[in-house]
Amino acid sequence: MWSEGTQGQRYISPFSTAEIEELSRHVRVTSPGHPAGIDKDKKLFIPHHGLSMIQSMADTQPSVQADEETALRYLRGHALAQLPDAPLGWVIIRYKEAALGWVKNVNGRANNLYPDALRIRT
Repeated sequence: MWSEGTQGQRYISPFSTAEIEELSRHVRVTSPGHPAGIDKDKKLFIPHHGLSMIQSMADTQPSVQADEETALRYLRGHALAQLPDAPLGWVIIRYKEAALGWVKNVNGRANNLYPDALRIRT
């Protein structure tokens, strides 16, 4: 079930928003669920990195296998060329069947959504 947080945040939770509000009256709720992403505006949803790491999600979403060079470019946070084997839109990039994270495959390029804090710096 989806629940809404502040500033467009979306969460996956077994509880509804009303149930979370009721629960928070009695105990401290540190998070209403697993972060799913952010609604930037009415037409744009940006998925959370952790969502790509959930195996059941990674198995149901479009994905593309990357070679070692492409995987390293992704993990360094570099832009990628368009992924020809993948549909346009949000795609999970994989290396040797391990999910690395999200890219948005658009005309001519694949936008890298790998979190800054996790990027390879060398």
